[in-house]
Amino acid sequence: MSELVKISILHATYFREKGPEEVRSAWLEAATNPERVEYRVAVTRTDTLALSETDASSRVIVEPPEGTSTTVRNWNSLAITATGDFLFVIADDLFPVKRGWDSDLEKIARMHDPCRNSYLVKVADSTSKSDTKVRHPVASRRFYEKYGLWWPGYSGMYVDSDLTLFAFWRAAIIDGRHIRFNHINPIVDNEFEASLSFSEANSESEYTRGKLIFNQRWPRFLQGTRVSLVDSNASLLHVASLKLKVSEAFSIVFRSRFLNWLR
Repeated sequence: MSELVKISILHATYFREKGPEEVRSAWLEAATNPERVEYRVAVTRTDTLALSETDASSRVIVEPPEGTSTTVRNWNSLAITATGDFLFVIADDLFPVKRGWDSDLEKIARMHDPCRNSYLVKVADSTSKSDTKVRHPVASRRFYEKYGLWWPGYSGMYVDSDLTLFAFWRAAIIDGRHIRFNHINPIVDNEFEASLSFSEANSESEYTRGKLIFNQRWPRFLQGTRVSLVDSNASLLHVASLKLKVSEAFSIVFRSRFLNWLR
């Protein structure tokens, strides 16, 4: 990719106590080239602090939730008019660890043109070195144009598990875990208190609803997929991804037959 890389940040905020501007400032201050970052935010119509702080921002104003989380809907709404080569999904609780996160993504774009190749980048948003779940996807432009972002049937829970499986089997997931972010929520670190958005998005009813949709979309043998990531320096992205798929397909068959034999 010869042209400069543009990154669209898709920030779905929800009644953040200190407002969303603090998050926006942190991301842009940590960018090497903030002029190439398109920062877009989804704001709930009744969130007066967020409305006032984002008055001059590129934003989407959404209606309050009615019984279910609206995070998936809000992110998808932001993506529709985003113009970046990368679409980076974030929430109120994700912050860059160090300056230069955009330059790190640009290096991946140089190897794998996001306008020509369908892939997600898995960044480090947990302390686990073996974590491969894509919670905060960085979607290539080609991936979004071909597949969209989140499956719209979800409201919140299980949508990350769904997207991870989909991207692994249908496209590619690049290992970007050298690009680290602080994910400030109780699941990652129990010292943090649950925010309003976290509590509502992680309610028992949301888990039940999400699990039902997930089970309908993915057969049990694929739910156990051991997702592997493509090295960011791989010269042939989709050849490397295909090798991982074939290897896992054989593993699934072996595990299935072995379990049947045990029974």
